[in-house]
Amino acid sequence: MSAFSRTPLPGFGTALLPPADASPARFREAVRGLAAIVHCAAQNNDGPSDAQGLESSNAALTERLAVAAAEEGVARFVYMSSIRAVADPGIDIAIGDDTVPAPTQPYGRSKRNGELAVLAAARPGFLPLVLRLPPVYGAGMRGNLGLLLRLARTPAPLPLAGLGARRSLVSAEAAARAVATLLTIPGPARSTYLAADPGPVTLPEIVTAFRRGLGRRAGLFSVPDTLLKAGAALARRGDVWAGLVASQTCDSSSLIAEGWAPDPDSLAGLERLAARSGRA
Repeated sequence: MSAFSRTPLPGFGTALLPPADASPARFREAVRGLAAIVHCAAQNNDGPSDAQGLESSNAALTERLAVAAAEEGVARFVYMSSIRAVADPGIDIAIGDDTVPAPTQPYGRSKRNGELAVLAAARPGFLPLVLRLPPVYGAGMRGNLGLLLRLARTPAPLPLAGLGARRSLVSAEAAARAVATLLTIPGPARSTYLAADPGPVTLPEIVTAFRRGLGRRAGLFSVPDTLLKAGAALARRGDVWAGLVASQTCDSSSLIAEGWAPDPDSLAGLERLAARSGRA
């Protein structure tokens, strides 16, 4: 087994992945002898990024790697994608197998272009598969879930009780099982799958689960949404606000039909995660 990364990871035994503008020969050398590839070396949207950099990391690099894998006889290629390839954070949507992708933001467009590049590389003997994930919770998580855990660690009451939008989540462990499923099933019925815990949850439920794991009371109260929205705008975090108040759910029935087992309870998983982080 070989592990590659876009950036050096001391102590993890990883080799550097060729950059998007490397020669085809370097990509073919990197994947030579592999039976399968799981590609999750994307640039995410947790920090500053520009459209050109996202496109290079998430689309061009993915295309070069998939083409090299097909040419070198790799049998299967699993591309770790995101529901951002389907919909922007602030859109209310129930995402299923047949939802038409319509991303407008740079990160989502780059992930969608990566999906298209992988699927276009399909040929006899080379099977590319796309796995779309909602926000993933686990050790070291960032993004909105990481922000909510940091807020849950504070002693202050939080004005979040009135936010009722529901969103799907998936644990890192369940996401890993989804990858294992796609690597081992003999004949996938589809080329694109969704993986999510079965019960969408609300933002107040998430914070309550975190604080329960930390041994604290929920400490939530309600204020008018307009005040929260105005506060986010003043803090120049309107994008974060939009992502927190939109309902986005995922239907994983196709992957479950392939034998994948999701974690049954997002809130129990979040509580355990917070408890472990509190002991760290």
